[in-house]
Amino acid sequence: MNINRRSFLCGLGATAALGGCATGKPVVARHVSDYSGVQIGVITYSWWDLTNGWSNPGYIGEKSICACKKTGLGTIELMGGDAENAVGLPHKATLAQRNAVPDSKWIELRKRFEAAGITIHIVKFDNVGLGSDEENAYYAKVTKLLGADTITREVIVNDKNARKLKADAIKKCAEAADKYGINIAFHNHTQINLATYADPLMDLSPRLKINYDIGHFTASNEDDPVEFVRRFKDRIASIHIKDRTLKRNGAKNLPFGKGDTPLKRLFDYIKAEGLYDIPCDIEREYALPAGSDRISEVGVCNKYCRGLICG
Repeated sequence: MNINRRSFLCGLGATAALGGCATGKPVVARHVSDYSGVQIGVITYSWWDLTNGWSNPGYIGEKSICACKKTGLGTIELMGGDAENAVGLPHKATLAQRNAVPDSKWIELRKRFEAAGITIHIVKFDNVGLGSDEENAYYAKVTKLLGADTITREVIVNDKNARKLKADAIKKCAEAADKYGINIAFHNHTQINLATYADPLMDLSPRLKINYDIGHFTASNEDDPVEFVRRFKDRIASIHIKDRTLKRNGAKNLPFGKGDTPLKRLFDYIKAEGLYDIPCDIEREYALPAGSDRISEVGVCNKYCRGLICG
């Protein structure tokens, strides 16, 4: 990638977000958070307080669009509950209620995001693979209608101390992924190490992927977090970006740039290896600084990431 293209891509990401979200006016500007080929996005959990909108169907979808616009982000991992609220489903909807939603409503939701310049690239449904066939079919259908090809869920381990994958659960996930033609990417907290995903169970289906949380890995391992990316780059569907300290430093969740997570080395490695098909999604979990709010703080995270990539 030459310097002109690098500067151009970073410039796109620097586009200022326009106001007007609260007025209900159509959003037409496109905000691209592609910095030197590294795609920075966000998971809706980053502004989890917006999920208090269950009494107001559609609330979360519109707020998420506005939040992405205000923070200058162009891709999103949409939490399944947030997606369901956006089409008017009640909290903890039954399968019958879910299946009653016409396909057109999911397509309309996707188009609202796309009109704002935002791509839904992953949907998170925590029960995928372990639910009934009907539930798995629903999760896959919704994900595809929203324009994504990957569902994230928590990784399933047999023993948190040994950090081994649970065989029967992984087999069920592999069967569901193949049957319904959708990738299932396992998200980690602190229950994995460098050997966990090397388990032969991951080879049961090429559709079994990894949603790698580099911050959680840093907080629970002595292994190099970037070495994890090198080793599993062909299986990583996305990376969650946060900054945590090492276990010996308290495993704290801190504002970006204050922890031990090697974010700059990660971005440098992605660029050096051309791993531009691995999106990086901000997951803001640290305590909000005085005077800030959840949406503004995601903008701070985005600016920090851009500085590491383009600086």
